[in-house]
Amino acid sequence: MKQQEQKKTDVRKFIFVVKKYTGMTPLDATILREFVEQIRVSNTYTSDEQ
Repeated sequence: MKQQEQKKTDVRKFIFVVKKYTGMTPLDATILREFVEQIRVSNTYTSDEQ
């Protein structure tokens, strides 16, 4: 039950942020930080590697 309430809260926060920036043209660092909680980077693969 508590997890479900947390999900509702998270969705409401996301919708608020989306409405706040509707119609914006430049994407700057401040806006990006509001939308992105974390970035994970894993091993990379290139076609040269076998």
